[in-house]
Amino acid sequence: MNAQKSGKKVVGRNVVIVLGISCMLLGVGLVGAIEIYTSIIDDQSREISELKSESSQLKFQIAEMNNTITSLNSQIVSKDAQISSLNSTIADTSRTISSLNSQKLDLQTRLDTANGKVLSLSSEVSSLQSEIASQNSRI
Repeated sequence: MNAQKSGKKVVGRNVVIVLGISCMLLGVGLVGAIEIYTSIIDDQSREISELKSESSQLKFQIAEMNNTITSLNSQIVSKDAQISSLNSTIADTSRTISSLNSQKLDLQTRLDTANGKVLSLSSEVSSLQSEIASQNSRI
C-alpha cells in the first residue's frame, strides 16, 4: 500500500508540477497577449483619434465650401438680375433707336420735299426776275 501511495504521490506531484508549469506558461502567454493587444488597441485608438480629427477638419472644410457655394449662388442670382435689367434696357434702347430712325427717315423725306420746293421756287423766282428785268427794259 505504501508503494501505491508513493506512486500516487509521484504521479500527483508530477501532475501538480505539469499543471503549475502549464499555468505559468499560460500566464506568460496571457501577459504576452495582453501586451500585444494593448499595443494594437493603443495604435487603433491613435488612428481613431486621427480619423476623428481629420473628420472634424473635413466637416469644417465642407461648411466653408457650403458657405462659398451659397455666396456664389447669391452672386449668380444678382448677376442674373443685372442681365435681365440690361436686356430690358437693350430692348428699350432698340425700340428708341428704331423710333428715332423712323423719325429721321420722315424728317429726311420732309427735307427732300422742302428742298425740292425751294429749288422749284428758286427757279420760279429766277424766271419772275427775268420777266421783271425784261419788263423793266421795255419801259
